Amino acid sequence: MKNIFGKLLFSLTGAGMLFFAACRTEAVRQDAPGYRTLLTGKETPLFPGQGGNPRLKISLSLLDTEPPAEESLRNLLWNTLYDGVSPEEYGDLLSAHYEAQYAGAAADLNASEEPPESMNWEYAETAAIETRTPRLLVISRDRDYYLGGAHGMREKAYFVFSLAEPARLKLEDLVRSREALQPLLEEALRVRAGLKQGESLRAGGFFEDAVTAPDNFFLSEQGLGFHWDPYEIAPYAAGSVEVTIPYDKIRPFLSPGGAALIP
Repeated sequence: MKNIFGKLLFSLTGAGMLFFAACRTEAVRQDAPGYRTLLTGKETPLFPGQGGNPRLKISLSLLDTEPPAEESLRNLLWNTLYDGVSPEEYGDLLSAHYEAQYAGAAADLNASEEPPESMNWEYAETAAIETRTPRLLVISRDRDYYLGGAHGMREKAYFVFSLAEPARLKLEDLVRSREALQPLLEEALRVRAGLKQGESLRAGGFFEDAVTAPDNFFLSEQGLGFHWDPYEIAPYAAGSVEVTIPYDKIRPFLSPGGAALIP
């Protein structure tokens, strides 16, 4: 088994004894042909037998290939999305990870005081097929979580696969030059922010005027897209930032291999 969350070997003793009364539900949903989705829900009350709050709530929607599936594709998805273990094992390790964190936070509470609202923790993870053609597969993974503090966080990652090998693709596998995309990308951000052509991105609330193409990209029917999580290029209040550059604009910069893969 590959390293996952630093090889989660937690001993849930002491404060961790709070977690023996967790409620878990599981289901399997048939997805696109060749794929299925494993659904898992788990709620762990801080004080078993005393109502549902505060509690740790974990919701997982994990994508898997449907037997019989090509072994190389299944292994690629498991290695990319789940650190080399099965979706079931990944879900168990993920739950253990956050249960241990929750136990640590609970150990710092004053037993004589009512637990604060910030002890209502939530973690949700969803993997889904965004684009699927005979040559291409694009999967997204969303993570939404609140682990105490001022606010929750949201993360979204895209994974682009060529199905011929199969293999995960990097941006350099699709375009001749990452730098050549910068003017198109910055103009797309100006349009998103309602700025005039050539106007400073800072005027639209972005951290910098120059933005390079990130590794978090995807292909869709509309074009080549890019995604940034909160805080990456703009403040938290701006939320996630995502733009798509149409293929008619991006086509001159595609490599021969990239041109063959676009939907």
